[in-house]
Order: sequence, then C-alpha cells, then structure tokens
Amino acid sequence: MSQSLLSQLWKQIQPSRHNKRQSTQTAKSTTILLQNGLVIEHGEQDSVQVVDNTDILIVDGIIKEIGKSIKPPPHAEVVDCSNKIISPPGFINTHHHLWQTQLKGYGTDHCWLEYFSDAAISALEKYSLFPAPEDDYTIVISHGNYMDDGDFSILKKHRVPLACTPATEAQGSMGWHLLFEPGLITALGADCHCLTSSSLMQAARTALLFSRLQKTLELKEKGQKVDMFDHTSHGVFNKATIEAARAVGLESEIGSIAVGKRADILVFSRDQSLAFGASAREEPVAAIVTYSEARDIEAVLVNGCFRKRDGKMVPVMTDRKDIGLDQVLKELDQSQKNIRQKRESCSTRISKGLVCSIAQPGQA
Repeated sequence: MSQSLLSQLWKQIQPSRHNKRQSTQTAKSTTILLQNGLVIEHGEQDSVQVVDNTDILIVDGIIKEIGKSIKPPPHAEVVDCSNKIISPPGFINTHHHLWQTQLKGYGTDHCWLEYFSDAAISALEKYSLFPAPEDDYTIVISHGNYMDDGDFSILKKHRVPLACTPATEAQGSMGWHLLFEPGLITALGADCHCLTSSSLMQAARTALLFSRLQKTLELKEKGQKVDMFDHTSHGVFNKATIEAARAVGLESEIGSIAVGKRADILVFSRDQSLAFGASAREEPVAAIVTYSEARDIEAVLVNGCFRKRDGKMVPVMTDRKDIGLDQVLKELDQSQKNIRQKRESCSTRISKGLVCSIAQPGQA
C-alpha cells in the first residue's frame, strides 16, 4: 500500500496527544448530542457501570455533559441512540503491526521461528547504527512471557506497563500471557494483524479463555477442580479501555466516557445480530467482550468526528480528496502482490537460530 496514503489515513484516524481536534474537522464549532442510549461508564476503582436512557453532549470533540434529557443546544446534531449501547472508547490497542494487514491469509499456520527471515539480521545490523532514543520518554514493554520474578519486581517498582497479546503469544509458542499478573500495569494488543482478526475484543476474549484454561490445568495437576474463575468480562474490558489508557499515559484524555475527555466512542446496535442482541439485553459489557463483531458497531467517533456511521466507513479526506474503503482495498491488493513476490526469495535458515538464542540465551 502507498506509504503516503497509509500515513495520511493513520494521522487522521488516530488522536494526537498534542492536537485534540481532527485535521479533517472544519474550523467551525461542531456539536453532537447522542440521545437516549445505554451508556457504559467507569466509577471509582475502575468499576464498570451501565446507565440506561442517558444522553452525551459533545462539543468540538470533547464530552461536555452526560445526563438524562439534555436539551439540544442550537445547531446541534441529534443522534438517536435508542436500543443502542454507547461504549468507551474506540478500544486502545497498545501493541500492533498495522502494516501486516497486507499479510492476512499468509502465515496463519506458521510458528514463531518461521516469522523471521534472514533479512532481519541485516536490518538489525543497520539498526545498531541509529541514534539511541531520548531517555525522557516512558515505554511500554511488549509480551514479557520469558521474564522471571526479578523482572516483575523491577516493572512493578518503576510502574512500567506491559502490552499483552494473547493470540500472537499463543501462536508464537511464547507461553501464558501476563495480562492478569498481579501488581503489573497491563493492557491488550492485537499484535500481528496477519495472524488475528485485528479485533481487540477478540484479543480480550482470547485472554479470558486462556487465563481460565491456565487455572484449570494448574488445579488439575493438584487433583482439584475450578469452583470460581479469577477474571471477568468487566476486568478484561478495562484492559482495552481505562487501563490501556493508563498504560500509555492518556487516562486523563481517553479510556472512559467522562466529562472533559475526548469523545472517542463506539455505538453498538442491539439489532444487527442475534447473539449480540440477545446477550446485550442481559449483560451489555459481557456481550461486547464475548459476542461483539464489527457488524454490531453502528458508529465510531474519534475526537467527536464520525469515522463509521450507519454501519459504513466514512471516507477520509486527504489532499482535498475523499479516500474511501474501495480505494484502500485496491491499494491493499497491489501491496499484497508486491509482498508476495518478495517473500519468494526469503530464507529463514540463519534467523531461526538467532531468534532461539534471544529467547533462550542460556541454550545458545
């Protein structure tokens, strides 16, 4: 895919820490009133609360008011959210490789060692010539499956966040994910878009299932049975929302629906699919974690700007032209063809040994 198109789309879709307004927004003030929805909020200690028949007033991309029967300001756009769930936010993905979208369909049966080609070695050699990053930035560590108690102590002491990607870590034979490791600041990531659906809620349900399997196997070795699971849908929902925002240092701006925060919002319809619709009437948060798919998301707002509406992607304007999904798919197809030609010449013979020595240095 064209690098210029990708970079332009990414800059406009992603919120900027230093620019709270979307570049595609016009200079005039914009006001949106989401009316009569079932709103998922966060209370004290990140407790998840579901409030029905609630309105959200958004002015210039910022949530200004949350309450019942808010009177629409002049010139406000009123959006009827009856029978819909208003959820925070457009989930926060703390570790992923977007460019691997072009690799979907290839490598789904490959293990971790087959992921790296020998070209990675020359890339590492060149990377060693780059200047070191500045030291006044915080970092988010990824995976961490091979860390020991000493490593955990350091992370806990310095409050270093950890991005966990359960699907990729399982595919890569890295071991159990650490999303629920006590005392660590953790968040979810989709990681390899070539191996997963790219859905952060699929990552959430995968994490939940693996944590339950891990406990089951541990108790089975002791001849015991599981009588209660340690982790819940609400807990893993937070790993993709408020806790993820905290991991990247943006909890005051995103991660939950609250007055003063950016209007990064998902609107789920309870009428698009049988499974989600039925479960959403019983337990909305569990429904989002367990059953939701892209088709259930009727609208996406980023900084108060619609990026998906009425179930369809909204074109993004770059260079005064509307870029729609059809053009993105066209360039994606060409990029896949180019990558397909390049990978025919790739070798993994040397890189496999290098990766093994990194993962298990004592056995190198």
